[in-house]
Amino acid sequence: MRIATRAAPFLSLSIIACIGEPPPTAPRPDPRWSLGPALPIPLMSAGAAAYRGAVWVVGGDSEQGASLATWRLRPGAASWERMADLPATKVSADVVVSGDSLYVVGGDTQLSGRVFYPDRRIYVYDLTANAWQERARLPDLRNGTAVSVPGGVAIVGGGFGHPDHGGVYPGDFVARYDAARGVWRYGAPIRNMRMRPMAVSDGGRVHVMGGNSLDATGVVLDVELYDAAADTWVPHTGSMLRDLSLTLAYAYTRLNDAIHMIGGIIGVPGGGITDLHVRYDLQTDRWQALPPLPTPRAGASAVALDGKIYVLGGFIRPRSGAGALTSIVEIYTP
Repeated sequence: MRIATRAAPFLSLSIIACIGEPPPTAPRPDPRWSLGPALPIPLMSAGAAAYRGAVWVVGGDSEQGASLATWRLRPGAASWERMADLPATKVSADVVVSGDSLYVVGGDTQLSGRVFYPDRRIYVYDLTANAWQERARLPDLRNGTAVSVPGGVAIVGGGFGHPDHGGVYPGDFVARYDAARGVWRYGAPIRNMRMRPMAVSDGGRVHVMGGNSLDATGVVLDVELYDAAADTWVPHTGSMLRDLSLTLAYAYTRLNDAIHMIGGIIGVPGGGITDLHVRYDLQTDRWQALPPLPTPRAGASAVALDGKIYVLGGFIRPRSGAGALTSIVEIYTP
């Protein structure tokens, strides 16, 4: 999961201390949340996915700069194990499982210092060789979201595009990677152009919501469905809550028939890092508030595995020096 520009309600609590009153006590965390093995290093904006019965965390940004590392956590294990390093740094990339393959798509690569640039390279993990192999590069630069579709990977949304493709924003066309042929092709354009939307796959369908509009007027609230087999977009009746359009850098993942949005930072003056945890039901188009994240943070990654949600790393305060990032792992069990 990567840094995203999406949204969430923010609940502030004012405590008025009176003389003679005992100091307030912190609320006890909901028992549905528990601690998992901490990441080996503090990380934010890492890619993450569930693959072959384990949680995988790839790349991301550390206190020392962009990371090449790949980490794997098997359920029940006491610690993470290091797998093959990436050939190049990846921050805010999408990690996608399609068929029996694990892909790392898009994101940014670190050029020098704190300079990052959109990356067209795509890697697939070779489990036998414990190595990442490069595949055909993205056909254009884009700020979209990669998801699994039958036969490969699709990127929805974007906005950078390529001048040879035509159109004002070529990135509004779906970019589809054919794993069998090892080539990219363009699919149907999304109806409402958006950058960095939430997107989750459901067999041959992709649910898309949120993301910034290209004209900088705000967040695109409506939900759309992409039918990968028919290569068509279908408008949907659902909508993202308007109050959610103020939150940045939250994590999200799909668990069963719902999307969970977790953590983030409120993008208004005076806003802070939040313990947001809300659920959107893909079948009923309804939102529900859930037990808040015990450790408020933004820039975390989220992975669903075996009916649980793992929330991984992130930053606990604005990054201005050591100690801003965290290695904490918290697990939500419905």
